[in-house]
Amino acid sequence: MTLYAQFGSMPDLVQAVVDEGFARLGEEFERVPRTDDPVADLGGIFAAYVANARANPDLYVVMFGSASLGGYRGTGDNILHTGRYTFDVIAEGLKRAVDAGRLDELHPTALAAQVWAALHGYMVLELAGYFRPPDAGVRNVLRPMMRNLIIGLGDSREAALQSANSWFADT
Repeated sequence: MTLYAQFGSMPDLVQAVVDEGFARLGEEFERVPRTDDPVADLGGIFAAYVANARANPDLYVVMFGSASLGGYRGTGDNILHTGRYTFDVIAEGLKRAVDAGRLDELHPTALAAQVWAALHGYMVLELAGYFRPPDAGVRNVLRPMMRNLIIGLGDSREAALQSANSWFADT
């Protein structure tokens, strides 16, 4: 009864859990420093995403609806707005790279959706145990995948390779 007094319903409790998950991701993103190299900075965003998912694996799967909590999960318009500010961090990082002439002038939302889909797909597989040890997955799958995505989005191979040297350095 205490939970219902605090949250009102199971869907409200699940929403509070999801909101907490995105708050934690937002805090990880806030710790990413900005440098003169916006593409290198994207690697910091990628690493923060990975660190957050690894630190909160059960919360991560609830945040994105991969697992339900008490039979409930976010749906519809609600899921599109929950945690949107974290998506906007990725979009802003990509906009900086576009503004610097490193990426093609695509809409930042479209760019961020591609990047988020790649990061999320990797994390779902890592958390499910498909990459063992996880650092091998980062080294052999995630880092080259994200580098190739950045090249595909318009960065030169040479510049992307140089910027990507700092990606996942501590992973």
